[in-house]
Amino acid sequence: MQPRTDTDVGQGDGPGDGDAVHLVMPDPSCPGRWILPQGRVDVMSATRVDAVVPLLERVERAVSEGRWAAGFVSYDAAPAFDAALVVKPGSPIPLVWFALFDTVRSMDAAELDGAMPVPGASGSSTRSGRAWEWKASVDRAPYGRALARIHR
Repeated sequence: MQPRTDTDVGQGDGPGDGDAVHLVMPDPSCPGRWILPQGRVDVMSATRVDAVVPLLERVERAVSEGRWAAGFVSYDAAPAFDAALVVKPGSPIPLVWFALFDTVRSMDAAELDGAMPVPGASGSSTRSGRAWEWKASVDRAPYGRALARIHR
């Protein structure tokens, strides 16, 4: 399933079509447990400012109808909410991205370790005996230089 973009934010092709979306979040109702969304229904994204609010409205409707949503709104989406806010054009990521799910499964760290796939050879994370052991993909020095460029 290809993510839906901009005005094409209707129902997706459905789960099980080869493009996996793996998300995990802390369970706000039970400290120490994790939520793993399951039964993906759709993936939606917006790359234009004028598509941000309509997409968020569709996500809100889906949640009010009982779906679970996981995603993000980037800082570069700010002009969608206030035209006085100016951002650098050409963001390489969507302004908004959300996946919709039928249900979620709450689990502890040991269950989570067995439920999530091991990432490919990228080395961005490795399996440990305790869920995930995250490793930085960038060394500290290049990270510091990139951060300094942002602050200029």
